[in-house]
Amino acid sequence: MSWAAIIAGAVALALAATLSRLVARLLGAFALAAGVLLALHARTDPAEAVAGLAALGGAFALRRPLRRLLTGGLV
Repeated sequence: MSWAAIIAGAVALALAATLSRLVARLLGAFALAAGVLLALHARTDPAEAVAGLAALGGAFALRRPLRRLLTGGLV
């Protein structure tokens, strides 16, 4: 899988999470599990784990602005 496909998938998932509460809850549960696994992974490869946590945090930081952009600020 290429980096472009991974980035496109992350953006699509973030867009789906802004429009659906169920997808947002599932994404929150996944992010919690992924955060724990990345914290455990930090023992073997700290740079890779921190990069993964940064990407995960960036996706969560974009949820509210994307929702406002897509719904016109109504939600």
